[in-house]
Amino acid sequence: MNPIGKNPFPPNHTWYKVWQTASRYAEEEMSRFNADHSKMLPAESNDRQALTEWMINGIVGRFDIRSEWLCRLMVGSYLEADWYCGEMLPAILDAELSMARDAGGMDDVSELKIRLMQREYHWKAEALKLARETEQAKNCIADGGVKTGAEGPGACTEGSNPAGNNSGGPGPRGGESTGMEAGPLADGESGTDRRKAVDAYIEEVFSRTGKRITRKDIWKSARYQTRTEFERWQRHAPNATKAAEQRFARILSQKPHLK
Repeated sequence: MNPIGKNPFPPNHTWYKVWQTASRYAEEEMSRFNADHSKMLPAESNDRQALTEWMINGIVGRFDIRSEWLCRLMVGSYLEADWYCGEMLPAILDAELSMARDAGGMDDVSELKIRLMQREYHWKAEALKLARETEQAKNCIADGGVKTGAEGPGACTEGSNPAGNNSGGPGPRGGESTGMEAGPLADGESGTDRRKAVDAYIEEVFSRTGKRITRKDIWKSARYQTRTEFERWQRHAPNATKAAEQRFARILSQKPHLK
């Protein structure tokens, strides 16, 4: 199933290729996430709460992937951000809750709803941030690349063109480009960055020592008894703790499994 939905544009439309490209990136990320998540399925001997937590983490992770790629794809102005925040995100959230109820397995979806609403607020903020930066870039281009009166992140200096495009509204950023090469929307790292960093560390340990470690080895090295804090940190969840940030950053920088 296409992670961001059926392409609504005809093949001869400019945006058809953009949507197809975004779909492929989203499908790749979704497949990697599902593979990692399936490894964390609790044993049958574990309590019911562990299974519920695993199910919630999977739904929230997939919600993040869909929300991020649709944000990258659709938001190029405040008007589009308003549509994304007011129409698209609530629709994705409702669909996830509906599928969770239909699938069963959870006695109560109230915790899932709370977690999804937290992520909905996050992606609303990211959409508005992207719209603001696009508007600042347009002002910059209009002034020939000279810094305008706009303050804050995204305000440009002489010779710069942070948006890489010459028009407002939806469409590929940067002329020939599809715009899918853009980095994460969030300041600093994103959940995608952290998953990739963990994957890279696991591969480095294997290539240099011949030992195949798992994510469980990593969160146990950080002195956690369950995977919860690791998963929150890995997907850059708003409720990830400062201690988890420090512990996992230390592991990735000091690489204890290589010693």
